[in-house]
Amino acid sequence: MNSGEPVTRLVKKGARRIALSIGDGANDVGMIQAAHVGVGISGMEGMQAVMASDFAIAQFRFLTDLLLVHGRWSYLRVCKVVSYFFYKNLTFTLTQFYFTFQTGFSGQRFYDDWFQTLYNVIFTSLPVIFVGLLDKDVSAFFSKKYPELYREGIKNTFFRFRVLGIVAFFSVYQSIVVYNFVISSSSESLTSSGKMLGQWDVNTMAFTCVVITVNLRLLMTCNIITKWHQLSVGGSILAWFLFIFVYSLCFTYKGIFYTIFVLMSTFYFYLTLVLVPITALLGEFLYQGMTLLLGPPG
Repeated sequence: MNSGEPVTRLVKKGARRIALSIGDGANDVGMIQAAHVGVGISGMEGMQAVMASDFAIAQFRFLTDLLLVHGRWSYLRVCKVVSYFFYKNLTFTLTQFYFTFQTGFSGQRFYDDWFQTLYNVIFTSLPVIFVGLLDKDVSAFFSKKYPELYREGIKNTFFRFRVLGIVAFFSVYQSIVVYNFVISSSSESLTSSGKMLGQWDVNTMAFTCVVITVNLRLLMTCNIITKWHQLSVGGSILAWFLFIFVYSLCFTYKGIFYTIFVLMSTFYFYLTLVLVPITALLGEFLYQGMTLLLGPPG
């Protein structure tokens, strides 16, 4: 047994710390496999260490980039992706939860089945992928210049209960704004033929506001906004409108038939389309602004 292996196991069990082992030869395989994270160096001693490791680097000096740059970026991105999935699904689900109270727990669904199916698959999936791939708060140069930034991952700064609590709070707030504004204002709105809006008209309007709100909110939380972020957010919203145009024409036997065209003939649709996302996101926008102004420097 390699002498490094028992030391690694001792650190894991005794000190209860996350252990990283790095090696470049076959005699380091046990140590690498015993650690939480194993790093193998490809070199003259063969590829045994690399094959047994979680990460492989060409030279020892690249360990700085692996930990301080890519490791920290990866932690930041994973935290942001997970919290965003939590946010967007909670916001979407809560609007349906409020509807059950209004209908006396009758079992009537708020959204069409296809709306619920495609919400995570198409209408809100692409932007978060680019966040997971591209988001970073500081450049690689500053990540290595200020290694104390790495402590954010050790202290779990971006995934504490406080962070998730803030996400949950704004999710509840935004879902309340979307649901109450759409429902209350629809009772005073009439179609071009003078009729009141129906259930599926209102539900389609609410779903439209949810899709727009959760996609725009992603741009507010990004540390950088590239053309890919803009295209993915715009494309997701456009995909929803293209879908509802086709869907509301093809299925004549469903209550959703022609709903988007009925909505677009009303002033209520355009006013709600603008005011609801702005009102829903205003609270978090002010919170982020106050955090930047009143928070600690740097």
